[in-house]
Amino acid sequence: MKSTVKIVVLGILMLVFMFSCSKTKSVIYHNLSYRKAFEIASVKKKPLCMVIMHDTCSTAYSKYLSMLEDKEYRIGKKTIVNVIRDSSSQHENWYRQWLCSYSPIITCLFSKEGNLKAVIAGNSKYSFQCLKDAIDGNHECSDFAYKPLFPRLDTDTQINFLDKVFRCKTALDNDRNIEDDIDSILKVAQYPFNVYLKYLSEKMNDRNDGMVRYAKELLKFDKEIYFHGLYSDLFEQAEYVVDVKYMPEHRPLLYLDDHVIILKDCFLNQTKPFHVRVSNTGRTNLVIKKIDAGCSCVKPVSDSIPLIKPDTYYDVRFNFTPDVKGKIEREITILSNAQNKLEIIKIVAIVN
Repeated sequence: MKSTVKIVVLGILMLVFMFSCSKTKSVIYHNLSYRKAFEIASVKKKPLCMVIMHDTCSTAYSKYLSMLEDKEYRIGKKTIVNVIRDSSSQHENWYRQWLCSYSPIITCLFSKEGNLKAVIAGNSKYSFQCLKDAIDGNHECSDFAYKPLFPRLDTDTQINFLDKVFRCKTALDNDRNIEDDIDSILKVAQYPFNVYLKYLSEKMNDRNDGMVRYAKELLKFDKEIYFHGLYSDLFEQAEYVVDVKYMPEHRPLLYLDDHVIILKDCFLNQTKPFHVRVSNTGRTNLVIKKIDAGCSCVKPVSDSIPLIKPDTYYDVRFNFTPDVKGKIEREITILSNAQNKLEIIKIVAIVN
């Protein structure tokens, strides 16, 4: 009897052990440098997934981890996964600047040899299917849901381009000269990050004229609202290089009377004029570089806005022409040369 009990207990323990082994979760690394993560992937002889994720996306993060374990994809078993959470890893924030993307979740797949093979945005089943296909060698959707900056380049060229930019960044981190490589990359396409790498290359080679030249090139991108959130720190560096006497506190200061504008008595397809008062409370002239009205229903009356001198204001006029009924909320974004470069105004209207 005792021997029978022992056999039953042993059998149960074996089943529990087998079940627990089959349910073992993948090891997920967090905030490792690319170099360290790739070393682990090389030892394991697996591809590497570098996952760039906004730190605020706790729900999305949980879903991503769940999808990694999904038996349909088994991404966590096939690859080494390293998750970079934005706010907890400030020294790794350059990944978004490299990719030029605000996507909350981006997965960069690197081959066993360390070459970039895919850039996949999101955590949907379609994202993971594309990632699975890319791991298996099918790269037809290797940029799924990723909105690249280079519409004239086909997918393969985009991935190859980003891979070369990435190589230049990691080479600079190891104090290697990238002069020839970065010059060839700039001939393919230019965006803030590879221009910044060229600036760093000039700095490494002690060429002051080249540093100033590419700092100026970098500042040309500061006129686009899209770039401001990603590259504001790089633009700030460039300002100091271009003007050795640069003092941020001496720049103009943009002041808005209201950050929320409520439009009343609005009717479908009828134009409702309104204005936004922009004041300059700083020491030097305020230049409005760009205004993004957010939708076709809101349009500036004029494309040009004069300089706004210190202690003066200017009323920027708009026309609102709603094409749907009900409550409408829109945002107007103003980009300027002020200390507070980016300001957002919310428009709220009830359309009858």
